[in-house]
Amino acid sequence: MIHTFEIKAAFSYSQILSVNETLSQSLLTQETPATLTDPFGIPGIQKATLTVAPNVSAYYLALVIEPLTLVKGTKSMEVFPVDELTTEILKQKLYSTLKGICSELSFNKVHWWLSRLDIAFQIHTPYVSTYVGLAQKASVPYWYRKIGWSAGSDYVGSKSTYYNFYDKYDQAENKGYPDFLLEEASNVYRMEIQLRARKKIKYLMKKYKLDDNVWSLFNSGIILTEFKAAYVKHIGTSNYYTFDKASERIQELGKQSKSKQLAIDLLRFINNHQSFPDSLLAINNGSEDFLSRYQLANGNANIDKFKRDVKTNLISLGINPILLPDSFETDILENPFKTLFCLLS
Repeated sequence: MIHTFEIKAAFSYSQILSVNETLSQSLLTQETPATLTDPFGIPGIQKATLTVAPNVSAYYLALVIEPLTLVKGTKSMEVFPVDELTTEILKQKLYSTLKGICSELSFNKVHWWLSRLDIAFQIHTPYVSTYVGLAQKASVPYWYRKIGWSAGSDYVGSKSTYYNFYDKYDQAENKGYPDFLLEEASNVYRMEIQLRARKKIKYLMKKYKLDDNVWSLFNSGIILTEFKAAYVKHIGTSNYYTFDKASERIQELGKQSKSKQLAIDLLRFINNHQSFPDSLLAINNGSEDFLSRYQLANGNANIDKFKRDVKTNLISLGINPILLPDSFETDILENPFKTLFCLLS
């Protein structure tokens, strides 16, 4: 359920001097923000970043923790399972590890807060590349944007939250992981919701009426709720079909002929433009095919009407607007949402 999390604390100059002596390389000799990977040579403490307050009254140290690796003492492609017992084990491990590195890092000495949380779920499937390709074509939520592009990853984000749906093997191979980890990563489709801003963390603590501490969001119910909401917003829950199979399903529905034709036309239009975001661009740019319905009197495009039509005539009826390639080995592919939450229920 959790891939990594980041904790942060404020230190005086004398405190940070003591901490700096324990690092594999000095952070004080670098321009800030200064970052160091594997800062203490301890599996599970992935990265340290030092920033300085504008008036140099405080030094802020952030540590990225990979919880399962910290607990096990070795790298793993699995994610950390959150429940009361595992969280307590993690707490004690982190407390003793930081205190053992330097007393100034102890939870009893400084106030650590949670500054980032990466929620992660994954399934094993032979269709990883297909799922990534379908995710890349999905709707991008309002205020989100594509973050670069990679054949093995669907990466979109806002100022505070990123979604990353990717081929774990592809990522592990690109990072040069050893063979035993590549074997673990084979056929793994990883889905991450990255809460990357302190503002987002504080919002969730307020939303769920939690104390503002490092461990408040280590709650399986909250993690599942937030992941599901994000997944539905970006990917949806409907199964994937080829165009012919989706058209057949639409014809089977108890709808008027006009509504059925609109649904099929919507599917064809989205499919012709390769993705949902590209379909919106085509409408906005005044493409000739199938657009009179979405032109306002002033000549502008009625994007909201198009989205409503897709929701009413496709999504609400269990038809995914993103289609499988006609060449795919079967005419239907189950949405990972269903596979994943069957495993978790």
